[in-house]
Amino acid sequence: MLLKLLSVFSAAISYALHRNVFKAAITFVITSIVFSPLIIHLIPRKACSKLMGRIMKIKLGPLTPSAIRLYMKATKVNPETVSAPITNYKSIQQFFNRDIDLEKRGLTKLNNKFQISNPLQNAIYVPADSKLAHQGYFTPNEHITAKVKGIDFTAEQLLQLDAKPQYKMHFSVFYLSPADYHTYHVPFDFKLEHINYVPGDLWPVNTKFMGRINGLLAVNERVVLSGKWGTRRAFVVPVGALNVGSIHLFGFQINPGQKFNTPYEYVAGQPLGNFSFGSTVVLAFEVEENEVVTMVGDKVQVGAIAGMIK
Repeated sequence: MLLKLLSVFSAAISYALHRNVFKAAITFVITSIVFSPLIIHLIPRKACSKLMGRIMKIKLGPLTPSAIRLYMKATKVNPETVSAPITNYKSIQQFFNRDIDLEKRGLTKLNNKFQISNPLQNAIYVPADSKLAHQGYFTPNEHITAKVKGIDFTAEQLLQLDAKPQYKMHFSVFYLSPADYHTYHVPFDFKLEHINYVPGDLWPVNTKFMGRINGLLAVNERVVLSGKWGTRRAFVVPVGALNVGSIHLFGFQINPGQKFNTPYEYVAGQPLGNFSFGSTVVLAFEVEENEVVTMVGDKVQVGAIAGMIK
């Protein structure tokens, strides 16, 4: 869907610039070929991502609302996630990074920040409007318990740990589609201690490519946010993908190995950052041997509970 959409937008931009149907059609054909799975294995993906980022920021003038309507129809955007008139957006990128009405999701605004009121201490809240794609456990000295194509990796590989974890860890993978609201939120009360930017590739993270690239999430560019959830060691990992090279963290410059003398404290539900296009958020945290993590739902939204520790 995403790759087809990029072809449509490239054609629309070509028409807006040249007012020539033939040139727009040629652009559609060329971009369809360029973004095919076979070609994506061969092209310079980072350069491609930068190019698409520039294209998405192009201001189409009076054609922008029509392009946004096309985008909404093609990706099946939920109108409830659009809190402002589409005429307010000057580019596809602005629409993509739109805000939503978080009060309708049950979040409360305190000190100019939205958050969950009285969050349950054993609850994992949804980090982003997304699909709960995978979940499982890391166990010491082993790969993940549930081996799924594209996510067969160790905790050390994904989280860039210096040593093997001493405790069992639960992980969950949330995939954001192009239709989704693209701000990611804190899933639990979190004391952020360390930010680590991990350079990597920019493979697409949809199900088609998950099955093609072994350990894809541990190969792609990502930012590992590590700290504590209560007494548990916990991680929030926004992962980049093709056309999603830009991972933003509100209030911080993202640098390799950034540590804090005093942990930066978040309350569950507070916004953490956003993506420049659809991608993935991975959560991981320590659990005791006798604890079980129960995740609920498939398509999930910010403000809801994604799972519980029992």
